[in-house]
Amino acid sequence: MAVKQLAFEELNALSEFLDTHQSPYVLSEIQGLCLGIICTGREKDLAYWLAQIEKTILAEELSHLPEACTQQLEKLLKCCFQDLTHPLCQLGLLLPDDEEPIEIRLQAVADWCKGFIYGLGLGSPEPAIWSQPNVREALEDIAQIQKLDPHAEENNESEKNYIELVEYLKIATILIFEECSETLILQGQSNHGLH
Repeated sequence: MAVKQLAFEELNALSEFLDTHQSPYVLSEIQGLCLGIICTGREKDLAYWLAQIEKTILAEELSHLPEACTQQLEKLLKCCFQDLTHPLCQLGLLLPDDEEPIEIRLQAVADWCKGFIYGLGLGSPEPAIWSQPNVREALEDIAQIQKLDPHAEENNESEKNYIELVEYLKIATILIFEECSETLILQGQSNHGLH
């Protein structure tokens, strides 16, 4: 059974809220944040993580997201969890459509990486995870991708590179998730509370 990927339109209230309040966050970055948190495998419930994400994206003068935004954020968090725990690991990244200019798509990839790294920090994975060469390499790559220059010339080569970059991020995310989960299981800890 295929996993249904979330589309930008399904998060319209959250997107409009971010635009209206001139938030520095975009939906791609928030999905990266959600996935980074989930990858740590920390035993926290949905309400805890929603509160952490809400605090991260809110402007200082606001204390809560509107109800419609909270519902969409919860939907995004649950969808990210389902993508990572699906037997076929059918992870989809929330990025602009391929019809958008390459600069916009590359900027969204960089934003996604920034959110992912921040989410890992919020989730505080086990220190032993970082010593594993494959995880360390994946995180170093994601940190480098976060710094990429989005102003690429639009041609067949840039399209090919973009597709490879997105596929690499999916694989790296799944690898980090599996390594973190396995480490917690080996330590006798439950690997997730986000059910």
